[in-house]
Amino acid sequence: MFKKRYLLLVILFVLTIACSQNRKTRAEIIDINKLGNINLNFMIKDVGYDTNSKILYLAEEHKDYIWIYQNFNFVNKFGGKGNNYSSFQLLSDIEVSDNGNLLALDNLQKRISIYDKNGIYRNNISLKNYSNPTKFTLGSDDLLYLYDRDKQEIIILNLLTFQEFMRFGQFELDLPKAIRFNSDNLSITNHDYTTDFYNSLGGFKENYPNLTVKDNKQNTISLQNNFIYINNQPKAPLVIENLPIGMFIKHNNLIIYTQNEVLIYELKYQNYN
Repeated sequence: MFKKRYLLLVILFVLTIACSQNRKTRAEIIDINKLGNINLNFMIKDVGYDTNSKILYLAEEHKDYIWIYQNFNFVNKFGGKGNNYSSFQLLSDIEVSDNGNLLALDNLQKRISIYDKNGIYRNNISLKNYSNPTKFTLGSDDLLYLYDRDKQEIIILNLLTFQEFMRFGQFELDLPKAIRFNSDNLSITNHDYTTDFYNSLGGFKENYPNLTVKDNKQNTISLQNNFIYINNQPKAPLVIENLPIGMFIKHNNLIIYTQNEVLIYELKYQNYN
């Protein structure tokens, strides 16, 4: 009975994804406007961004602080080494939810702590059942994708029930630099800064030899030869001192970061807004 119910849920989920993908239409990116950048005196481990409040969260390498900027101006920082809910033993990943909450993964304490936009602790998600939770991202339909380093796999969790939906890639996925979810695509940034794309259920789709993201308008955006490429065509120069180590899309914003700099762009679409 359980297997039949599980199979039915998987079928319904696949049909929902297929329908949503069929509804998507192509919208051409006609311009890329740089909104601003921040130069930092510390090394960046990870970046989160809320497009509504224009708040940027920066996880600091080694010291485990989270820095908060709004409209490119410093607001606050919190965290550091510690055992309470406002500090970390090993901060390994951050993400911003659609409602503007900040989620931060502590690898050693095996939990994802949830904070409001000011860095005030609200709640946490226990990951005690997983041996080495290292990276995560938020998907659609209240799903969370969690990377377990020991088993080199991704576990898909339902955030409403905290139950596992499925797993994929066991002993096949080397430790990624980052995992992100956008437009029904799960992207994995590898340590050589190539990018692998999977569908929502973990089926492999394609590999790109550089940092690449996909928006929800069927456009591919990649970094090549100090240029931002749109659908394999150079569109805007990328003027930075260091090599990019990460890139992601939140709504119509493109966020690019190096070890000590963050750049935010606005993507302009034909017949958009």
